Amino acid sequence: MGRRPTRRADLLKLYIFGYLHRVRASRRPEAETRRDVKARWLLKRLTPLFETITDFRKDHAEAIVKFRAFVQFCREQSRLRAELLVIDGTKIGVVASRNPRDDAAADQK
Repeated sequence: MGRRPTRRADLLKLYIFGYLHRVRASRRPEAETRRDVKARWLLKRLTPLFETITDFRKDHAEAIVKFRAFVQFCREQSRLRAELLVIDGTKIGVVASRNPRDDAAADQK
């Protein structure tokens, strides 16, 4: 009944995703899991509530501070780079019929 339980590993993925995409507030990552294809793929279509995200940040505040220090250390050592990611937005029409005659009719159009 209800929602699937949210694993800590998934919340950590969401936190890192938000960190990399500059999504800081608790309600924004919740919205990103519904809107952003990358976030939906990363969390396997899991959409945690903002209260869950807030509780995760509150319960693991010490680890998050250490993560930020680790990221700063990597930047100082020139171990992190900013790279450009391009996604092709091509839309392709698809015929979902199982009947081969329908496929031939669609090709004639």
